[in-house]
Amino acid sequence: MLFIQISVFAQDPKDHLLEHTLLLTLSPLALADIYDGASYRIGSELKMGPKIAFAIEGGGYLNYLKSTKNNPKGFLIKPEIKYYFGQNTKGDRKFTAVEYGFKDQQYDFKHPLLVDENPVERKYKMWRKVHTVTLKYGLSRNWGRRFNLQWYGGIGLRILNSDRELSEADRKILATATDDCSLQENLIKVVGSKVLPNFQLGLRFGFGL
Repeated sequence: MLFIQISVFAQDPKDHLLEHTLLLTLSPLALADIYDGASYRIGSELKMGPKIAFAIEGGGYLNYLKSTKNNPKGFLIKPEIKYYFGQNTKGDRKFTAVEYGFKDQQYDFKHPLLVDENPVERKYKMWRKVHTVTLKYGLSRNWGRRFNLQWYGGIGLRILNSDRELSEADRKILATATDDCSLQENLIKVVGSKVLPNFQLGLRFGFGL
């Protein structure tokens, strides 16, 4: 018991937050995701050893980015395993991580079309389930003994399964009309099963316990 007490009081105040048992996190950039839709994401990171940590993030969708998906509903969950490298004199630590992600989402889509060169619009519901596997690389930095900032980039695979709800009349119209979608809308209206590349840029604020 005496040895443990001495170790605690001798701890360097610049020690990285990975040394805390638990880190609570928020991902503010998710509020401005124009592709998957705005979402709130909260998470935690648990120390598993001197250089290993397990993190998990979960959340749901918000409906204020009207230019993308309308009335989005659903949830997302993203567990990951992280490996930290040694810290520098400022207490920064680089890390790599392998992340699995799952998103289950329903939303309304406004489909712009041209019928005999006249603009029309069709609205229908879409369902989408996405599995991702991403390799990430980033930097973790402290502010004081409690606050932490992490930013990272990643690349991996996205496995998409998507479907839409169409009446028979709308199916006929979509089959004969000219598509008038933007690049962003083309990405959102994809249906069927697809394997696509997955790219990430992220930012997380943390609070150590």
